[in-house]
Amino acid sequence: MIINPYRFAAAGGIATPTHWWDLDDLTGGLTDQGNGSNDMSLTAVGPVSVDTGDSPDSGDSLLINSETEYLHTATDHNWDGAGNAMTVSAWVKVDTLASSLASVMMWRDTSAGEDRILHLDVQNASPDVSRFIVFDDAVTEALILKASTTTITTATWWHLAATFDGVDTIEIFVNGGSEGTATNAAFANIENTATVPFAIGAASWSKTTSPTHLEGSVWACGIWDEVLTDDQINDDLYNSGVGNKYADLW
Repeated sequence: MIINPYRFAAAGGIATPTHWWDLDDLTGGLTDQGNGSNDMSLTAVGPVSVDTGDSPDSGDSLLINSETEYLHTATDHNWDGAGNAMTVSAWVKVDTLASSLASVMMWRDTSAGEDRILHLDVQNASPDVSRFIVFDDAVTEALILKASTTTITTATWWHLAATFDGVDTIEIFVNGGSEGTATNAAFANIENTATVPFAIGAASWSKTTSPTHLEGSVWACGIWDEVLTDDQINDDLYNSGVGNKYADLW
């Protein structure tokens, strides 16, 4: 029997994500194959379609065309990582920016007084930039936000990643390169008790009515309960713009 070593760790030694989805089809591509205790397999709502041959590795991706289309978990979940530290990674191609922002990955309720974990988006601003937000445990209601310096253009595949050190600092990456850090000394802990909605391509609390939906394509999204190194993000996840389908790594 031949054992594929990449099923257990990527070339750079990246541990299996807590949650990951290849997003290359509407069956196995929506299955959460991470090592977290929560099964966060996704359900496609609306006419989400397979975009054949359109992904960074020339395979298939998922196309979300309007505010009536998104991916989400059937039930709410809490953060089940081993600690506060976190890395998120996603490939996204925005076709049209909504009036507010294009939500790539959202795990939160709506208001500051409710429960929120993270938000990765492309903001409709001038210039259009990627943003990553980590939320406090709703006691101090602190947050840490960092925007990219690179303008995120439409109709182009971008690799977006971000890390949280588990204490007070986040860092954002675009196409494998760091775009700086943000720190909030008042930050306490990521919410890890209450359950909150999780969605890709839409506002998790109001999926069809909020102007935060994604119109575009998504591929290979993952969440880790650790801080990946710059080399792991650049070499293994961005991989010179070709990316890596997670099923080929773990």
